[in-house]
Amino acid sequence: MKSIVASTDQASSSTPKHNNNVKKGAEKKIRARLIEQALMRHKKIYPCANHGNLNDCFTVSGNRILFWFNTEDQSTHLVVADYCE
Repeated sequence: MKSIVASTDQASSSTPKHNNNVKKGAEKKIRARLIEQALMRHKKIYPCANHGNLNDCFTVSGNRILFWFNTEDQSTHLVVADYCE
């Protein structure tokens, strides 16, 4: 699996580096869990639109992480998880 793209929310420069690593680690686990949930529901999933891999199919909005993906019938689906910083 390729490395996960950083979220669009940037931590402030006053946040200690250790906390940033913890946040990134937590976000990475949430992203992996969302992919897992999508696979359990649909068995085969594909990147949405023109994205090359599943790790490019995430959006961070407020305190939520959204995972967009397509299924074999070319329909788009969304799985969401809360993410508290």
